[in-house]
Amino acid sequence: MTLIISKFGFTQGVSNLDHKDSFDKLIRRHAIVIEGLGKTWGSTLNYEYRFHEKFSGGVGCGTTPVFYGGELVGVGYGIFHFGKEKNNFVASTGLVFSSRLILSNLGLGYEYESNRIYFRVMPYAIIGLDNDYPILPSLGLFFGIKI
Repeated sequence: MTLIISKFGFTQGVSNLDHKDSFDKLIRRHAIVIEGLGKTWGSTLNYEYRFHEKFSGGVGCGTTPVFYGGELVGVGYGIFHFGKEKNNFVASTGLVFSSRLILSNLGLGYEYESNRIYFRVMPYAIIGLDNDYPILPSLGLFFGIKI
């Protein structure tokens, strides 16, 4: 009987350690991100928060030299992470907005992630411009530092 109880207790301890390791991986949930091109065809400075291993979201501001001559814009987006460890595929959807402009965007790309930094490359489809260009393609380059 003692052997069964101690075996069960040891198994519980090992499974709790595995869960603790995955939780420790998510300790750095906050990141400051610089994006080039991408959602705005300009540059943005964003804050991202990792809600879960698979989901994160971000907000930021930047410039859009292509739309309305360099107007300042706000961005909001969500990201779904596929894969494990350091290499992930990512999918994103979001909005770019200002006083004269609201654009939605969809993206699918690749992310390399370490404990302190990450790099993401994501082709985008910017949707809702006007009748001449209803969808505009773009390529976003991201560099993030986890804090």
